[in-house]
Amino acid sequence: VFIFAFMLSSTAFAQVAYVASSSLTSTGQNSMNALKPNGVNTSHMLVAMVAASRPLSSIPSGWTVIQSRTHPLATTLSSYLLYKPVAATDPANYLFNFTSAAAISITISAYSGVDMANPVLASSVKTETGQMSTNAVNASMAGSMGITLLSRSSTTSLGNTNPANA
Repeated sequence: VFIFAFMLSSTAFAQVAYVASSSLTSTGQNSMNALKPNGVNTSHMLVAMVAASRPLSSIPSGWTVIQSRTHPLATTLSSYLLYKPVAATDPANYLFNFTSAAAISITISAYSGVDMANPVLASSVKTETGQMSTNAVNASMAGSMGITLLSRSSTTSLGNTNPANA
């Protein structure tokens, strides 16, 4: 299990707020087209949580990796936390490619009020095998939002938490 924690920084005149999410899960694929959440526009920031049984071989254009990890005890879990400002020319979906056929789970969430020039104030990632807790993310700014995401793998499933409830 990986626990990713990060702070989205706000603009001077707005509070960071959750807008919408889209999630997909698949098995045995070399790539996945993750859908852009409904109702997003160019004032929104996208955050993607990707968990897969194989590492990414490429990410879609415009995405920036915040954190990534491959589980040290079982190399069958690679997780990535990425962000991207929504552009007017963005496609309806984003193609993520993997090194070989994989079990894949991707959640993309949109947030409003994010500082587009410097969206991430701080981030951390922690590997857990028992009781779950997160590292502290020491950053504060009026209107910012702290978000914690969980990436997990079991013998039967692969998944991410819902960022709306994080």
